Parts: sequence; structure tokens; C-alpha cells
Amino acid sequence: MSTQNRWLALGAASGCAATVLAWVVGTALIEASRSDDLVAAAISRHTQATLSHETIQVASSDQHTVKPWLSARLDYSPPVPDLAAQGFTLVGGRLDQLDGRPVATLVYRYREHTIDVFVRPEPIQAPVLVTKRGFNVAHRTGSAMDWLAVSDVSPDVLSAFTERLALGSAASDLRN
Repeated sequence: MSTQNRWLALGAASGCAATVLAWVVGTALIEASRSDDLVAAAISRHTQATLSHETIQVASSDQHTVKPWLSARLDYSPPVPDLAAQGFTLVGGRLDQLDGRPVATLVYRYREHTIDVFVRPEPIQAPVLVTKRGFNVAHRTGSAMDWLAVSDVSPDVLSAFTERLALGSAASDLRN
């Protein structure tokens, strides 16, 4: 192989490597931006519902009332775990839009705090725990659903709560 061909091959390989690197970095930046947008949208829906006093469309602490109400209005059936024994009382649910799609929102009460939990089967690209605008947002995946919780409750409480939701929803589904 001549020197000219070697330089040409080296240039082509370098160009390919640069293209792959640019694609990886660009994709990561787009996903991070989308994740930030989703977190901001969840916080926005939480604050809008709270300020308008429209946090609940179906008011019930009975998961057997909330789940069918949501299932009849969505193209999926969200689990509705009962975590009252752990201090998280289900107070109802509502329909929301998140990321341009209808989503089930479960509303729980922990002491004097309201926790909105957005539940959907599509994977959500979101950090496990983030604080933004004074709200904590926790994300978990479990039982073929993604759980995105928003509240002003402390980060450790919210993180443990979403973990219970994701893990406990499978056991709860067996009782439904």
C-alpha cells in the first residue's frame, strides 16, 4: 500500500470515528434534554393540579375504584398499589398528559404532602432522583410500568416510596 493510500485510509477512519463520537455525544445531549423536559412537565402538571384544586378526578382510597376508573379511560391498566400501611394513603387519581401522551396519575398523601405519581407502560428517560424548582422527582421502573413521582416531600422519602411502588405493584396486582 502506498503512502498516499495509507493517509487516505487513516483520514477515512478518523472521519468515521469523529462521526460516531459526534453521534454518541449528540444522542446523549438529546436524551438529557428530553429527560429535563419530562421532569419539568411532570412538575408543571403537579403544580397546575395543586393550584387549580383539580388534583383528583376520581376520589377514593380504594384501589378497586381507582384502577377501573383509570383503565376505562386509558389504553392500559395501571397498577394501583395500596401503601397505606407504610403511611402513603391513596386519595384518588386523574388523567394527565405527559410527553404528549395520556397518562394515569395516582395521588397519594404522606402526612401533609401530596404526591403525584405518573404511571405509564412506555419507558421514561428520567433520572432516578432530581430536585428542581423546590420539588423532588423520583423515577423507578417495575411491573412493566414506569413510575415518576413528584412532591415536596423529602428526597429520601420520595425515593423509598417510588421504590415501594415499583416493587410492590406486582404483589398488589395479584390482589386486584
